[in-house]
Amino acid sequence: MPYRKFTLQNYFYLLAALRLTELTAEKRKIKRLNEEQQVSCVLGAVTASVAFLECSINGLFAHAASRIGRQTNYRKLLSSLYHDKLKFANLPWLTKYQAALALAHKPVFELGKEPYQAADLLNQLRNELMHPKEIFAGVDAWSNVPFGTKLEKTSLEKRLTGRFKFNAAEKDEEFIPHLCLSPDCAYWAVETAAKFYIEFDSRLPTTAYFHGSLRQHAHEMLAELRKLKFSEKKGSV
Repeated sequence: MPYRKFTLQNYFYLLAALRLTELTAEKRKIKRLNEEQQVSCVLGAVTASVAFLECSINGLFAHAASRIGRQTNYRKLLSSLYHDKLKFANLPWLTKYQAALALAHKPVFELGKEPYQAADLLNQLRNELMHPKEIFAGVDAWSNVPFGTKLEKTSLEKRLTGRFKFNAAEKDEEFIPHLCLSPDCAYWAVETAAKFYIEFDSRLPTTAYFHGSLRQHAHEMLAELRKLKFSEKKGSV
């Protein structure tokens, strides 16, 4: 009898982020990556980490709307929001997480505290990488500021300082991509995504998913992440 293979798509993204982070880890038995390869891996880890969180929350609402499995009151409430007329798809994914908790009558995340704060910062970094506003990074092409002038730290750089170790600064290098996209940035991105989802899933009612909780997968990947050899997890240079 033919059968269809199913993939947990959200964990596909988290696993991809984890594997890209492994490539940037120090003291591994692989040829050391050059700078371009390293930055590319970190870029992928950041974007895949956010894709995991987006896919996870969209999937929660989509599964409720699919009417697969037992239709609990909670799943009916989720389904009621999953409608084109309500422009659900246009909502920020962090707002969707808050809505899912509120509908379950569970405590929502406090905006100024962890793990929401780190997840919001991760999303800001992803948006900065995916939606650049200038062709030339680190310089305003229409200004009279000469090359080599030390630039003021951006709001994002200030907020990321202390979250993870930046790449060593060299003369005239801009924050994104050269300073920010360090191996520790990849580690932080995966850790932030996994911890946020684990906390979210732990607050949901047991009937949220028709197939049961999925956070054990996130726990396993988080444990695998912590086996990697990084000199420092936090701080900056």
